[in-house]
Amino acid sequence: MTRDAHADSVDRAVAEWEQQRPDENFVAMALFGRLSRIVMGQRAIFNRRHDLAGLTLSDFDVLATLSRAPGHTLSAGEIASTSLLTLGAVSMRIDRLEKDGKVTRARSSEDRRIVFVSLTGAGRQLIESIHPHHVQAQSRLLADLSSEDLAALEPLLRKVEESMRAHEDEVRSAPIGIEEASPAL
Repeated sequence: MTRDAHADSVDRAVAEWEQQRPDENFVAMALFGRLSRIVMGQRAIFNRRHDLAGLTLSDFDVLATLSRAPGHTLSAGEIASTSLLTLGAVSMRIDRLEKDGKVTRARSSEDRRIVFVSLTGAGRQLIESIHPHHVQAQSRLLADLSSEDLAALEPLLRKVEESMRAHEDEVRSAPIGIEEASPAL
């Protein structure tokens, strides 16, 4: 990795590792560092934007997921599987959004373990008013990329995601190096 005027913390960290461990490959580290910075940056930007509407980005995600669902209703599990949130995070968001009058919840009459969540009129009005601005802001953040760059990037990121899923169990169960460094208990 070369140092230049545009080097950032990811470039510097990789360059420092390359200097200390020249036999190791740090391409994946650079990629994950860059992806982390992108995700953290966009979350910070959109949390600040949505805060003006009394929402977090996660609140917005729940409302947007319900907005595109048939009848604007889904189970909490369906929200988790179709949004970018875990079931625990969805549950916390539903509590808050229900308190704020943006969603209602009702237990399934067939299976009391299932909770259905629906947009209220206020929730629907809110998401319909801010969603177009959210999409425009996303596009604005990527305005310096050509349409060709964007068209090439999406399938590459999909491949990264698929590769991660394919190797997730293997990586989770692989030794982490402390086995050799720690004395046996």
